[in-house]
Amino acid sequence: MMGRAPRVSHEDRSPRSGVKLQPIGGRSRAEQCFAQVLEAMVPSGGPFDESATDLVRIEEIDSFLGDTGPLTPRTLRLGLLLLDASPYLLPPYRMRRFSRLPLQERVRLLEAWERSRLTPRRVLIHALKQLVMMHVYSRPEITAHLGYPEPLKRVPRRPEGDA
Repeated sequence: MMGRAPRVSHEDRSPRSGVKLQPIGGRSRAEQCFAQVLEAMVPSGGPFDESATDLVRIEEIDSFLGDTGPLTPRTLRLGLLLLDASPYLLPPYRMRRFSRLPLQERVRLLEAWERSRLTPRRVLIHALKQLVMMHVYSRPEITAHLGYPEPLKRVPRRPEGDA
């Protein structure tokens, strides 16, 4: 997701061997953080039976971001890495990465960033929120839960003579 950085596997560190391009554990740190952001923004047992991790696939986000140009995925990846390290660096301080915090702590941290006086923190959270909610609320399961007809019907246009 979001331009994975190559990572060296622990079993492959000999100087003559090539660098493995697969992230350790199958997911990059940015992907792990994004999965935890999804769960914190739309947790299971909240307003919907499904959580965002059940509804949004990282591949869908990748596909959407791929059409925006090369800088957007890189910027999102950088923002996610900053968010993941933020409990060590920025208040409210915690002694664990964001992706390792319990759900309630992640929710509190996102809410704190959303109300922050620092514009880049607010912008990152609002961008993540728009990206997540756009994909969550476009799912047929959610539109049906909200009472919208499926498929969504277009509003008919008025004839030009009627004003």
